[in-house]
Amino acid sequence: VYSSDVSNFSEFSEWLSSASQNKPPRLSAGNFLRGIIGFTSSVFHMTELGPYVKNILFGVPFVLKSSARLISEIAAFVILWIIIAYNAFYLFRVRRELVEKEIRFMITMCLWALPPVIFGLIWLGSDTERWLAVMPILWLFLLIPVWRGLRISSSPGKRLTGHIFHALVVVIFCYNLIIAIAPDHDPDQNYYMKTAEAINEHTAGEDFVVLWGYDHTFTGADLTYFFRKECIHLAMFGDRYRKDTEIKLIEKFNEVFERGGRVFVNGRLFLDEDLPESHYADEEHHVPREKLKQYLNRWERREAFTYQKDIYWELK
Repeated sequence: VYSSDVSNFSEFSEWLSSASQNKPPRLSAGNFLRGIIGFTSSVFHMTELGPYVKNILFGVPFVLKSSARLISEIAAFVILWIIIAYNAFYLFRVRRELVEKEIRFMITMCLWALPPVIFGLIWLGSDTERWLAVMPILWLFLLIPVWRGLRISSSPGKRLTGHIFHALVVVIFCYNLIIAIAPDHDPDQNYYMKTAEAINEHTAGEDFVVLWGYDHTFTGADLTYFFRKECIHLAMFGDRYRKDTEIKLIEKFNEVFERGGRVFVNGRLFLDEDLPESHYADEEHHVPREKLKQYLNRWERREAFTYQKDIYWELK
């Protein structure tokens, strides 16, 4: 917040909106559904359903890669919420049978979960990190009826239910490991890392890289962290400086030129129409793409290198 030149509550609210496709931090149907999707994605990684819903709600770019996976994720989504609803109903039904210790424990869990749940439902709830603090509570909430049933009943049915719930935890962990964790930690499968490697091969230490596109959201983070290259994502840069974007760009480019560096810009910014996987709706950010394109056209440019669909231009 400090680095974004936010000095009062009004600017803070504007800054929150700019980081959330320009959707203000408030309880609304769109933000609520976004929070539900983010919460579910925190339990099991949704590579198709999450982006698909965000495309419907906010026009975020989405290209369907697997219809079968989308259907399976919808089924998993429904099953998870059926389980949550069943557990809530079970605890309500046996509320008079709970001992004082169990009641205090559940009240503590509810108080713990309340702040992050409220925050996640009003602002940027589709980001899974918004729900990390709630995950321990969720798993305890899901397992309490199982443990309670095993403790007070010796029937085979109760024990089978307990084994199913414990197996569910293992299945979800393995699913996340295979679908999300392992691929993201494999440089050969990580799109952002591969793109950062390609850019690094064509740039030097004093150079500066300007990125664009929804599918380059985290490329800059990998480029900076792993390769120590200075870069910006121009959509986020516009959100950060708002009305001063052009001035800040000129200042930054001049700083790079003075130290002997070069400026490379993702060529999508110069296209008449953005790529589908790259496109931002104009209302998502403070500075529209066409305005950013005008800012950059003040410099001469030459084609420097290409990677996949992208041409990177060197500004002069």
